[in-house]
Amino acid sequence: MSRLTVLGIRRAKAKSSVNTLSDGRGLSLRIEPSGVKLWHFRFYWQNKQQRSRSVGYRVMRRDRRIVLGIRLLLLTAVRPGELRYAEPDHFDLVKGGNVPSEQVKQLQRLALSLPKGAVPPFVVPLPRQAIEIVEELLRLRFHGQKYLLPHRSEPQLCISENSLNQCLRRLGFKDRLTTHGIRATISTSLNELGYPREWIEERLCKPKMDSRNLS
Repeated sequence: MSRLTVLGIRRAKAKSSVNTLSDGRGLSLRIEPSGVKLWHFRFYWQNKQQRSRSVGYRVMRRDRRIVLGIRLLLLTAVRPGELRYAEPDHFDLVKGGNVPSEQVKQLQRLALSLPKGAVPPFVVPLPRQAIEIVEELLRLRFHGQKYLLPHRSEPQLCISENSLNQCLRRLGFKDRLTTHGIRATISTSLNELGYPREWIEERLCKPKMDSRNLS
């Protein structure tokens, strides 16, 4: 799929009407007749377009990795911390992404009490869209980078949770959504669509609920 390049975006000119250039996967660059350039993101739920958000070209260019990270959260339903500490070699683009047991909330206590490797990682199935995003993030790697989503100035550190939430606010979700709220939103939507609760809880790596742990 052809993607927009920085040079191509700089050279793109305004027309008498809105000029829209596709970047793939619902992302496009909208050039107003005034010359203002805005990224436009469209996504669908149950085959219906739900929202369309715009953000300035320079903001999106600076935060491209972060935006891709947020899309991974939406596609995989992993916890923000699990994604932030994900390393490139955690991803098998055939079998899925492996979250080390030490990073999975429900497995941490057991994993830390046993020899390293005794508790297998939590395998996260990767849909086609997530695989494409991981492949792009891997192409964006630079020398010394440890994590899939690196800190801007310290390559051995991971991105901060605050950076992810700031990007959500710039995308228009201020006071409406945080990275921690994404999993709850996914859970609610899947329950409303009628998926078995056991499937949803297993997919979100939640503990099984019974009369002893219901509050």
